[in-house]
Amino acid sequence: MRRLLAFAFLFILFCKLGISQNKVELVFPKIILKGLSTNVQFKSPKTDSVYKQAFVINGNNHYVIIQDGIGEFEYTFNEESKIGLPKDAISYNVNPIPLWLSVLPPLLAIILALVFREVVTSLFVGIFMGTSIIEIYSSNSIFLGLGKGLLSIIDEYILKALLDEGHISIIVFSMMIGAMVNVITRNGGMKGVVNKMSRFANSRQSGQFATWLLGIAIFFDDYANTLVVGNTMRPVTDKLRISRQKLAYLVDSTAAPIAAIAFVTTWIGAELSYIQSGIDTL
Repeated sequence: MRRLLAFAFLFILFCKLGISQNKVELVFPKIILKGLSTNVQFKSPKTDSVYKQAFVINGNNHYVIIQDGIGEFEYTFNEESKIGLPKDAISYNVNPIPLWLSVLPPLLAIILALVFREVVTSLFVGIFMGTSIIEIYSSNSIFLGLGKGLLSIIDEYILKALLDEGHISIIVFSMMIGAMVNVITRNGGMKGVVNKMSRFANSRQSGQFATWLLGIAIFFDDYANTLVVGNTMRPVTDKLRISRQKLAYLVDSTAAPIAAIAFVTTWIGAELSYIQSGIDTL
């Protein structure tokens, strides 16, 4: 009896493995925006490799066509174009997110920042709205989506952002620049620069010109430009009764734009990678 049960168990397990090996595994992305192209991964049991196919979601029904166990192309249709669908097509119901909802999280964050003049909380609320929209459309439940959206802010999006090498390098670089500016300020170097600049910046026009000129001079990085020029020129512009908003505009206008067009900057590596990516796509 035991041998018979063991044989039956092994037979069922073998059948299960055999069936699963003959199936094509399809993995849809978690975020699907309606009307935009995205990728679906499918693994062929015959070639034991992973393919990526692009498809466009125009409605709730999407059909992936599998021929001879290998995904060759896909067919997306609406209710009016069901004619011509092959017999071996596999149907999947997807719930794409309307494209206009992607504008709401940043719009909400900007409005809250302008109303309450507090940036961190506004950004958190904007992120929470974005994650909630994703989870609501993934789980098809408002309450479950809100709960999962709140939890996924930390365990999925913030942690992944902090583990990104590019993000960490920016944070460390900004902290090092900020520490350097603080050391120069404490030892009187910043005051000496301000005294030198005050000789030439003796009016509102010359003060704004000096800010612009210093922004052009520090061209190698936008973060360093913002920290150094902002901290250096703040006492000068305050003395000349130039508003902080105007100072922020001048600093921001000579930070990233200058770093993006100068020849030797920290932006060059990123820009070259973008150009190469575009060339590969073409």
